[in-house]
Amino acid sequence: MSPWPPLRALLVALACLCLGVAAGAEPAQPLALDGQISDDGTKIGLNWAPVKNTSAAVFRRTLDDRGLDTWQPIAPRVLSGTRLLDDDIRPGVAYEYQVRLQGQDGVHIGYWAAGHQVPHRSEARTALIVIDETIATPLALHLDRFELDLIGDGWQVARLLTPRGVGRKQDREAVRQAQALRAQIAERYWSDPFSSYALILVGHVPVAYTGNVFPDGHKPKAVPSDLFYADPEGAWPVIEDAKKKLQFAPGGLPADHIKMQVGRIDFANLGPAFGGEIPLLRAYFDKNHHWRHGRLGDTRQAYGQNKHVIVERNGLRNIVGPDAVTAGGHHDTTGQGPFLFGVDFGSWKGGEYATLPPSEAVFTINFGSGKHMFAGRDNPMTALLAQPWYPLTSAWGGRPAWQLHTMALGESIGAAHLRTVNNGERSRGMPDTREYVPTGRYDWINPTWVNLLGDPTLRPFPLSSLRDFSARAEGHAVQLSWTLPAAAQGVILYRAETRAGPYRALAGGDLLTGGAFTDPGPVAGAWYMARAQGLAEVYAGSFYRLSQGAFATAENSPPEILPEQITLTENTPVPLDWPVTDPDNADQLLAAPLRGPARALRHADEGVVFDPAGVQRGRLTLSFSVFDGVASRLGTVEIDTSGVAP
Repeated sequence: MSPWPPLRALLVALACLCLGVAAGAEPAQPLALDGQISDDGTKIGLNWAPVKNTSAAVFRRTLDDRGLDTWQPIAPRVLSGTRLLDDDIRPGVAYEYQVRLQGQDGVHIGYWAAGHQVPHRSEARTALIVIDETIATPLALHLDRFELDLIGDGWQVARLLTPRGVGRKQDREAVRQAQALRAQIAERYWSDPFSSYALILVGHVPVAYTGNVFPDGHKPKAVPSDLFYADPEGAWPVIEDAKKKLQFAPGGLPADHIKMQVGRIDFANLGPAFGGEIPLLRAYFDKNHHWRHGRLGDTRQAYGQNKHVIVERNGLRNIVGPDAVTAGGHHDTTGQGPFLFGVDFGSWKGGEYATLPPSEAVFTINFGSGKHMFAGRDNPMTALLAQPWYPLTSAWGGRPAWQLHTMALGESIGAAHLRTVNNGERSRGMPDTREYVPTGRYDWINPTWVNLLGDPTLRPFPLSSLRDFSARAEGHAVQLSWTLPAAAQGVILYRAETRAGPYRALAGGDLLTGGAFTDPGPVAGAWYMARAQGLAEVYAGSFYRLSQGAFATAENSPPEILPEQITLTENTPVPLDWPVTDPDNADQLLAAPLRGPARALRHADEGVVFDPAGVQRGRLTLSFSVFDGVASRLGTVEIDTSGVAP
């Protein structure tokens, strides 16, 4: 991004004032922290690089606290110019720290999350999947599997169909569509406002445009905002611009805060070079499924570069540790991954992402001019999300900076999104209402352009799900059996009368350490769910995590997966037939490759296609999963390209 001329800087200052933000230079500078926690969880040490003529103040709160007044000053037992020791903490609690240093060049502020053996927290949670009605049928099996994955992560799930968005037009029909959908979402929210909500927009859900802003320093314009749907109470009046286009007026959240996590999974704006909308959606839900079940690994490294996203890079230090953050970007770290997080100023030309080396990061920030306009043709954020195998979320950072550090203890990307968006109170119009500073180059407060592309419910550090979970009727009882993953300490069992739940804990909710359990009083047609539990040892300390739920019913027999070898003799793409036998249920089986050569294995209208061009000749073993509507099992297929001519 080139430096702005003086006139543009003046315009930005005026825009900042209109948004209820402070114009001029950022009043605080980011401070990079490092931290350690004692083995017994009773002491936390923080340190940082020296700042000249510094006076230091330290604030602390629990990670669940919200509100500016929850930051409480503490008096550490040891506080020097570059480090502190807090020995007034206890195990089982997640803490958040703010360190403020006053130096010659201004205030330096940094944040850190830490905790020891923090327990898993259960709460009432509702996931609302809003589906573009035109993709519901071709994506039916993938949506069924995704819904079951959400249920297996503790969500109550509801679906809502909506007409397909009319495109980029800001006409009366586009506004009407958005208003109608928001009203339906708000009605669902107010039916149970005490639940925690996640809003997942799938397909080309209508796009709402709002404000007249330019956070990237370019031409003022209305920006697409999914936050419109996540705010069930704010006033969003409609206005007409000079070109007779309709849009919503606010450039900042009218109610200060959104009430739901929200993310969009939409590839309608990508050109044919990326492979088509339906294949891209299928590929996304495949990698989503595999990440959730721990099949893509529990990676503990990240990459980051570019000064515009330094706050986000500091957050990566908390998540994976300073030594595990590689100096690199989206296009030059391929082959060094997988990475948990990638923060970069990637290519500005979205069309290039169809041929550039793909990112191997699960969660990504893709900063750069114009990228926040996610509905545009070949948008780079969308293009990054469409990469094979790994990127599962994409966001535009830096303005404002995303608060990622709380993900260090397993918080979801959607929760980090909420912290970033709900930072301050725009209605009061004062920067000192913010819980987190700095917010990037300017003091942004509750802006509308901070969108998340991808599934907001995803978390770092997944625990592998149970293997071979099954239910078998034996007389008047049901025998459950399973194999625990290596990192698990035990399993918690649940039962529901229907697939959708609610699921009630069996065995008093106790953690079972064996491999079998008998349900002596089963319910006809019951669904069983099993979630492994284990302690995640992370850079910020440790927390208890639950695996994705595995499901079984006494009436279901998972499909048989056979070993198979496919021999190719021609250098042309071929659809793959996965080695699965279930003649009575063949059209209801969903096979999905875990990963493979980045450009050689892709989704297409006819299924998964393997292209031997450019692949090293020999034998290649591919892992895949099969979902039959209840269970998800793993298998392998061997592809022999030895006889294919170069």
